[in-house]
This record gives sequence, C-alpha cells and structure tokens, in this order.
Amino acid sequence: MIAAMFFMIEFHAAAEIWRTKKVDIIPFIVTLVACLLLGLEYGMLIGIVLNVCFVLYMTSRPGIDQAMLRTSSGIEAMVVKPDQSLIYSSVEYLKHEIVKMVVKSQVRTVIIDAGSMSYVDSTAAKVLLSTVEELALRQCTVLLWNCNRSVRCTLCRLDKQLFYPLFKSGDLAELSRQVSCQDEP
Repeated sequence: MIAAMFFMIEFHAAAEIWRTKKVDIIPFIVTLVACLLLGLEYGMLIGIVLNVCFVLYMTSRPGIDQAMLRTSSGIEAMVVKPDQSLIYSSVEYLKHEIVKMVVKSQVRTVIIDAGSMSYVDSTAAKVLLSTVEELALRQCTVLLWNCNRSVRCTLCRLDKQLFYPLFKSGDLAELSRQVSCQDEP
C-alpha cells in the first residue's frame, strides 16, 4: 500500500506549495502521514479537518494596517484598515486590536477604512456598535470611511442614529478636512 501511495504523490506540487507558502505544506504532510498510518479514509478526513481549521484561523485574524493622519489644523487621527470583510469570527479580534492601539497612541479620533470590507454580518455589526460605544467612553470619535452600500445598510439597520453620522467618503484630503471640522469646538 505504501508503494502504491508513493507514486500517487505529486512531489512537484509539494515543491510548488513549499516555494509559494511554507505554512500550506503542514496540511499536506499531516494528510500524507495520516493516510500512511491510519488508512486513506481517515487520513483524508484528518487533512480536510486540519485545512478547515487553517481557513477558520486565517478568517478570524484579519490583517490590520494602521497609520497616523495629521490634519492641517494639527489634529491627529489613527486610520485603521482591516484587509477583509468582517464576520463574527474576526470582528472581536479587530475590536481588541483597535482598543489596544487607541490606548497605546492616545488619539482622539479613529478612522476605520472599510474600503476592503465588502460584507459585514449582523454579529460583526453588533461588535462594531460596542466598539464605537467603548471608544466613546474613552472620549474617542470613530469614523467609518469608504464603506460600500452593503456595509452601510447592515450597520444602519442595526442603529441608524449611531452609525449614519459616522459614515465618511471621499479622498484623504477631504477626510482630513472633515476630521478637522468635527473636532473643532
């Protein structure tokens, strides 16, 4: 059986996986070893479960870019950009990271750049609501920049009075002007 399976392995595919993204070789090796030790059915099942775990982990930890923006009037704001849509598994991580960044940088304005978000589910909307409320308790203003229609509709259906004034769009210069106008007494 081992000899028969040996010729089924596409070593060139394994080499390609190794070259492109080394972490992807882990499910390959685990599946191969499990197939050899436990049989083809159980080995494939273990490989599938492991791959699903990898996918769930990657969707629950979005990449978050952070940059500081200083307006012409000297107001400093933090721009936070998640690199994917927000679903229940990723939004708590985003909230934790934003609060941690605010505490560290002591900024008064947080701009969430939603240009990469094409979808927000209802749980993510609730957590975004709690994020806005928690940051308001810390005297911090939150703005939602570049939200597409789907994201705006989902958030407004949850709490239109809270979210609607937070939506901003346009280029960076216009956003900088809006932040300056909002923070002036």
